[in-house]
Order: sequence, then structure tokens, then C-alpha cells
Amino acid sequence: LPMDEARVARILDGFGLEGAIDSSRLVRQIDALDRWISLRWPDCHRHVEIPVESILPSGQFMQGRIDLLLEVAGGWVLLDHQANPAPRDRWDPVATEHSGQLSVYADALVRATGRSVTETWIVLPVAAGAIQITIGAP
Repeated sequence: LPMDEARVARILDGFGLEGAIDSSRLVRQIDALDRWISLRWPDCHRHVEIPVESILPSGQFMQGRIDLLLEVAGGWVLLDHQANPAPRDRWDPVATEHSGQLSVYADALVRATGRSVTETWIVLPVAAGAIQITIGAP
């Protein structure tokens, strides 16, 4: 279903956020993300809010949710959304803060599917950008 202002307003209202977020601005952000994905990975298949679980090397149980997972010819592209408004010159700490989580998610995905994670990204809709994260090979 398309994400028009009425649908976005209903979703925001369902989360008790009516009036807290401008639905027209949110629709523009969604459209911008959609255009970027369509241009960069034109033949991808999108998967939203994918649950992921894994046992870490430490023996600790990890449970999380992949915000957006793109299935591409070479494997997977993992995208994590962060509502961080930091300007571009302060994105390095954002990348550092979330790279561990993306690495764990990528490792779990590779082990579960046998397909590689070709790219990992932090999407910053509030700051209107994205940071590509380089993670070690799982």
C-alpha cells in the first residue's frame, strides 16, 4: 500500500503520536528513501521488520529486529533506521555506536540463510542521509 498522508496519520495516531510528527514531512522522507533504494538496488525485494535471533560467541542470546532487509542478487543489504538528527560532520560516532549491532545482525543472517550480507547501512531520515558501515566478514 502507498504511504500517503492519511495512512501515515492513522499509523501515527495508533502510536499516540498524532500531532507530534508532521505526516506530510514523514511521507516526503519515505518517498526519498524509496527513490534511493529503487535507484541503488532496482531489482531488490524488500523485507520489513525482520526478527532475528542468535547465540553470540560469548554464549549470550541476542534477539532483535532488522528494520529493512533488501534481497539482492549477491545476497542481502541490511538497513537500520536511526532517528538521530546529527549533522553530517558528527556521523562518525553514530556509525561507531551502531556498527556492532549491524555486525551481529549480519552474522546471524549469514548463518541462518547461507547468503552473504553485501552492504550494511544506517539510514538517518531526520538528518536526511545514510551511512554505509563496513563490517568484518562473518
